Amino acid sequence: MVNPGKETKIQGLFKKESGKRLNTGEMAHFLESIITNAKLWMSFLDLKGNILIWNLAAEEITGYSGDEVLGRNTVWQLLYPDPEYRKQVTKTIVDIISKEKYLENFETCVCTKQGDLKRISWNTREMKDDVGNRIGYIVIGDDITEIAGAKQELKRFAEFRESIIINAKLWMMFLDKNNNVTLWNKAAEEITGYTTDEVIGNAKIWKWIYPDEQYRRQITKKIIDIIQNKKYLENFETRVLTKQGQIREISWNTRELTGDNEEHLGYIVVGNDITDKVRAKNEIKEREELFHGIAAAANEAIVLIDQNGLIQFWNAAAERIFNMTSADVMQKNFFSLCSIDPYTEEDKNAFNTFFTANTGPFTDRQREMKLKRFSGDIFPAELSLSPVQIHGAWSAIAIIRDISERKKAEKQRVILSEIVKSSSDAIIGLAQDGRIISWNLGAKKIFGYSQGEVIGQNFNLLIPPDKIEEQSENLEKITKGEHISHYETTVVEKSGDQRVIDLAISPVKDSEGTISGASFIARDLTREKKLTREIITFIKETAMRLKTPVEVVEQNIAALLEDLENGETDRHELALQLRLQVKNMEQIRRNLRDLNAAIVENFEEVSPASKKFLSE
Repeated sequence: MVNPGKETKIQGLFKKESGKRLNTGEMAHFLESIITNAKLWMSFLDLKGNILIWNLAAEEITGYSGDEVLGRNTVWQLLYPDPEYRKQVTKTIVDIISKEKYLENFETCVCTKQGDLKRISWNTREMKDDVGNRIGYIVIGDDITEIAGAKQELKRFAEFRESIIINAKLWMMFLDKNNNVTLWNKAAEEITGYTTDEVIGNAKIWKWIYPDEQYRRQITKKIIDIIQNKKYLENFETRVLTKQGQIREISWNTRELTGDNEEHLGYIVVGNDITDKVRAKNEIKEREELFHGIAAAANEAIVLIDQNGLIQFWNAAAERIFNMTSADVMQKNFFSLCSIDPYTEEDKNAFNTFFTANTGPFTDRQREMKLKRFSGDIFPAELSLSPVQIHGAWSAIAIIRDISERKKAEKQRVILSEIVKSSSDAIIGLAQDGRIISWNLGAKKIFGYSQGEVIGQNFNLLIPPDKIEEQSENLEKITKGEHISHYETTVVEKSGDQRVIDLAISPVKDSEGTISGASFIARDLTREKKLTREIITFIKETAMRLKTPVEVVEQNIAALLEDLENGETDRHELALQLRLQVKNMEQIRRNLRDLNAAIVENFEEVSPASKKFLSE
């Protein structure tokens, strides 16, 4: 559309473009038709900014018709409603045209009549008449709204993609052809401690994170070998040293980046910090090794049983206790194999309840039961079951202790206890500090105290004041591991009377061999001492009674010998006198037999051989 008042002048603008085949009018109308129907926004402005040409594309783009804009310059206020933005655009256009005489690809945003914003790329040329006078500007606008939107979208996508890379939790970087780092994201900074400014543009980072030259060469060779064969690297694990001196475990994934002509541009490298995972794996491995080490060294059988009662693990102690190897028992039912009772359906239900509800007979943490070995021998055992989840499935850890020896020891302890209880000797247990901790009936008989009266009391309760220091010395010897046997001393009864005893003192050791106390075994010597005195008295009296007959016999024999030597006795008289002395000797022998009988009867310690000799 052309402003009618300016038609002749505008036609004159194109005279020099007219050809020989068309006259000036025809050419003007031809050019006007091109401008009017062009797909580009075309307009002509006079020096005052009034619009003299406004084509159909301008109407379609802005929504304003030629009737609304031709001959006026008010449309610019409508297209640029923001005064500040309008001034800024106007100033920029004037500055550029004043210097360059034209404007190329200058982008602005215009507001259409419908209120839409459109992006326009402007190209403007200054127009002059035939004598060189400036008469206005031809303005061409290209609606690049969609293109600008696409560019903006691409820009936002690029920024978004860059933001993802920069802020990703994975260590991301790009290496150029020379292995220089050209991209280094935040995760790379956080993991290594090296900032972007320290790393970008150089290859020193590899010496920093791989300070060991031999390890660095080894890693580099492996990476090169893999990439040469596959053009990529997946899940390749290495150890790196951070700026703070920490060791981090990294899993690398690398891809080669090539151009359109397959030109090598560099490598995209992504590192995943798997330090915690590696540590967790190592901890699990260490725990497994520790478990297997403990299980191998344990004296108790350790058996892992699944929810169906099938054996999954069988340690060396289990092999020794049951006389069955791991190969003999794996995937076999523990209860059917080792229990003396049949494994019933009720038992199966109880075992399942053990896991699901933690109730039933299997919930006893420790119980005694009878088990059988491979040979069929029955032995007493102590069994404890603990539930554990492995890979989401319930299992039970059974710890089994063969208590055969303990049962024997318990029987022996019962027997020894009965012996101690029934012994006529006093058997007393002392702690290291001298407190009485055990007291049998023999002790009660000798000392007169009941067990309740002396337990917890110091042993000095039984010792006369003048013997306390002596007994303290004895206890000191016991703490050094010495033994004292058949030591005769004096003790005090409950009544205050003193008794003579034969005392044996021995150290008592705990299961680790440490001396924890002492045992006193006391035998009452009072009766023996009394009997000894009586025997001595009896012997003395008997000896006195024997003394006279022996002297008489001695005198008579001496007299007979003298008469015989002097010839003063005959044979018959001699025989009579000898018979008399034989009778005296018979009396002496009877007295000796009575003495021997008294000794044998009153002394139990006399051996059978001695008794026989004394009785003959």
